[in-house]
Amino acid sequence: LCQNCHGKDGMGMKAGDILLGAPLVGSPRVTGDISRLTAITLNGLKGPIDGKDYGVMMPLSNNSDEYIAEVLSFIRHSWNNKASIVSTKDVQTTRKDLKKHKEMFTLHTLYDHYPALLNNKKKWKVTASVNNDKNSLKRINDNKTKGRWTSMKIIDKGFYVQIELPTVEGIKGLKMSANDYPAEFEVQLSTDGQQWSSVGKFKGKRGLSIAKFAKSEAKFVKIISTVKGDTIWAIREIELMSSM
Repeated sequence: LCQNCHGKDGMGMKAGDILLGAPLVGSPRVTGDISRLTAITLNGLKGPIDGKDYGVMMPLSNNSDEYIAEVLSFIRHSWNNKASIVSTKDVQTTRKDLKKHKEMFTLHTLYDHYPALLNNKKKWKVTASVNNDKNSLKRINDNKTKGRWTSMKIIDKGFYVQIELPTVEGIKGLKMSANDYPAEFEVQLSTDGQQWSSVGKFKGKRGLSIAKFAKSEAKFVKIISTVKGDTIWAIREIELMSSM
């Protein structure tokens, strides 16, 4: 089915001078975020891709989760693509996430729904206003969800966690995985660690707290509790959304 537009070699089937499907070889959407790729397959994609118009990719949501998982695993590991396989559970999770999103994606709405994440986490320098233990703080950006950093004290107004990036980056949001969290938090950004600007206040949620804001340049990101709580603050992982 995919070969009809994308070709056996994954480079796109030609109809005269026109490519009927975008190349799958080396595509950041093919080898990147699994949820984003699955969403394209389930809901379809229209509009230009990287400045070129390939027409419309129709939704394939009528196919089974197993079928979609097998197809996506194949294209992520063919033609020198080297990415992890897609499981049936991955497809089920994305299908559930899109239950209320029936529209076909454009590249803009796709990345708005599934933002790219900064991939330089191991180079982050993480500090905190409480329990500033380096070994504990490393758990925030180790790409693992088993360990966690804790404040060791009941959340108070003004408690913060700060991330220093290796270089200035364009970011437009963050995801904070935490079962114990501030009920409300503020996100501040800085390019030099001296002058700070607030990009908004956000509600904490059990499991995953998400903050989205207008894309901004920053080297420092500070997450500040704006309220007093009744539990400690315990973070398993933080992800920063790239503006790319």
